[in-house]
Amino acid sequence: MKPESARRVVITGIGVISPLGNTQSALWEAFQSGRSGVGTLKSVPTDYLPTAVAAEATHFTGEIDNFGPLDKEQKKAVKKALKV
Repeated sequence: MKPESARRVVITGIGVISPLGNTQSALWEAFQSGRSGVGTLKSVPTDYLPTAVAAEATHFTGEIDNFGPLDKEQKKAVKKALKV
């Protein structure tokens, strides 16, 4: 067995799910404008949390359209992965 530091990883793509946007262009625009993704939590109850302020990605539904433009094979792979 190889030590963990010798394990190989393949990165096949990079995406973003962020309070500032779910696309590269939306995220970059938010960075350039100096907008913050931190605010009052709305999606979860905060009664028992140490803070009511955090960053939450609220516009991501997990639908295929949230992943941006994809070719047919990529869409098929994403749909299959979402089912798993």
